[in-house]
Amino acid sequence: MPASNSASTPESVSAAAIKEDALAKVLQHGPETLEVLTRVTGWGEKETQRTLLALIAGGRAKCTNINGRRMFTARPLGALTTGRPMHVTGS
Repeated sequence: MPASNSASTPESVSAAAIKEDALAKVLQHGPETLEVLTRVTGWGEKETQRTLLALIAGGRAKCTNINGRRMFTARPLGALTTGRPMHVTGS
């Protein structure tokens, strides 16, 4: 029986989640470029970029320009994805 598309199997979903968690932990150490993250993870540029995009879409990372370079950083736990401060009112 031929193998099905691995992108739809539960095993690949778990592997993607594991990679996202690992990359999020790397980003906790400070801003890094795609080049450095690719070298650190050893996943290749396309896989590292795909994982970064998943983290950004999930609100766990962000991309900013620092000194003219595209840098990826972790969002603090509980950070809003809108970038606006949260106002809490008393009850």
